[in-house]
Amino acid sequence: MLIFCSCFEILQSLVNSEIEEITHKIQALDGIRAKLERDLLKLQEDELELDDECKPFNSMHHCGRLKFFDSGRC
Repeated sequence: MLIFCSCFEILQSLVNSEIEEITHKIQALDGIRAKLERDLLKLQEDELELDDECKPFNSMHHCGRLKFFDSGRC
């Protein structure tokens, strides 16, 4: 019975270690997700600013040569 308990405790310890390792990986991924969400928000803000800057050129039909991306915006 002592050997069985010892084996059970070892297995339980291994499982707990794996859970802890996965928890740390999830936390790291959550941090990466948060950074990517901030980066995406910044890109969206930049896009809005670019759209605002491009509006005067659109009305004057000069924006065709200012295309940075082939997005059809300018």
